[in-house]
Amino acid sequence: MTDIRKDLNAILTKLNIDQSNPLQENAFQMISQNEEVVLLSPTWTGKTLAFLSPLLEKLKPLQELFQLLFVVTSRDLAIQIYLAAREMG
Repeated sequence: MTDIRKDLNAILTKLNIDQSNPLQENAFQMISQNEEVVLLSPTWTGKTLAFLSPLLEKLKPLQELFQLLFVVTSRDLAIQIYLAAREMG
């Protein structure tokens, strides 16, 4: 995976994710630089991981304050993001 925190990398390894695809690499770099990103690709190509990884990378787990808000278009997408984020720790 792209250069990410060791704890996040360990979680991805535990999920058997040890390599990112080009979509994820590009999204990670752009989101890490606070650029706006629109990811268009077929289902099951890693879009959720592509935008979650850099966002989770920016979180400061020891700070007890609101750090991240997702606004999504459907309940199904909200559930998908929630499950993926929960699985990633």
